[in-house]
Amino acid sequence: LKAGAFAMEFLKHEYGITKLSDLPSQTMLTVLSVFFYYKSRPTNNQLKELKKWFWRSSLSNRYIGSGYNENIGRDSFAMADLAKHNKRLNLPKRIPSYSEFEKVDLNTGRSTLRNAVKQLLWLQAPIWIDGNKVKREDDETETKQKEDDHFYPHNWMKKGYIGQEINNILNIHFIPKTINDSKSDGIPSEWLNKMIDEQKPSAATIKRYFKCNLLPFESEKSLKMFEKKFIRKKGKIFPNKFRPKYHRFLWKRYQIFIKEFNKLQS
Repeated sequence: LKAGAFAMEFLKHEYGITKLSDLPSQTMLTVLSVFFYYKSRPTNNQLKELKKWFWRSSLSNRYIGSGYNENIGRDSFAMADLAKHNKRLNLPKRIPSYSEFEKVDLNTGRSTLRNAVKQLLWLQAPIWIDGNKVKREDDETETKQKEDDHFYPHNWMKKGYIGQEINNILNIHFIPKTINDSKSDGIPSEWLNKMIDEQKPSAATIKRYFKCNLLPFESEKSLKMFEKKFIRKKGKIFPNKFRPKYHRFLWKRYQIFIKEFNKLQS
């Protein structure tokens, strides 16, 4: 029991994780608890190993599917060796392909990659345009609507602008619940510009908002430049022009995520 409590405290302190469902794989807690059975507080070198293990095991799906039985036993012994003898875990790095991201829905289905992406975003400490931190407990609730978390609105699928790919995990976006409620199905550059006019944030805050949400834009101006080619007058959308631009957005987002995942695995 103490080992499990120490493991959960580690996950909460390092990653803000308070629920098993937040983990890319719930079995990760079992494996991590083995380390804390032998040692309640890791050294700096052990901490680095545990952090690498967190991301490498998450992105390689070590504890689901065909490799489950083999990996959970092997990694448990490795955790014990790390705790007792400072022996490195030596898990291989892994970079998921773009095609793997294309198969992951933002809100539905079982996916370690989706939870890993969400954890990656929370690790950036995302803020809203007013500079205030987005609260995890407000964003991740049991009553989430389809509109939640989408940068390009879910409703655009109903309008025929795009298909099911609107729910791709690469379209994820964390902002305050009240803002999600009010933005509805608006064009991102337009509703964001409206918020900026109201809040009057500094250029540095705007840049930080884009950066910590891992969005492929540096400012509302660069976002507007990206979107202007598929927006007709009065805020209407050209579907045939939006679709290739949307896929370009997903690809650019993928490249940002992969760069960050690569850093964390190191």
